Amino acid sequence: MVALETKDGVIYRANCGCSSTECGLVLELEYDPEINDVSLNMYQKLFYCSWFGIDINSKLFWLKDMWYRFKGAIKLIHTGRIELEEAFLLNDEKQIDDFVFALQEGRRKIMETNAITCPSCNKRMKMFGVDGSGGTKYCCDDCHETTTIVK
Repeated sequence: MVALETKDGVIYRANCGCSSTECGLVLELEYDPEINDVSLNMYQKLFYCSWFGIDINSKLFWLKDMWYRFKGAIKLIHTGRIELEEAFLLNDEKQIDDFVFALQEGRRKIMETNAITCPSCNKRMKMFGVDGSGGTKYCCDDCHETTTIVK
């Protein structure tokens, strides 16, 4: 399930329960040390649903499908926005457990790799600012010791 692991992040690939190769999901957990931020990005191919509400067995299906696609394109051109939806199916407990595991394991890896620990009490320090020399200031919540790391 791990697709790529870097110093500041980990990327997982999750397959959809429908078994199609078109609708998998990519989870990217990333740590930004400059702002002390962990982000979760999810990427998935999305398709414009032009056939919703159209009788698939209709002889004019292809014409109506094209008409709805054209309307969607015009809407995108004039408003700059378009609404898209895509389902991601988790069929059984194992898929759900794997999905949760990817999130938890990714978070753990990022935190372990980028953790700044207090030299006095060995607990994780939190960023609280930037000094004039471009260094990042960290403070321990327990013993209130501070340190500055210049990159």
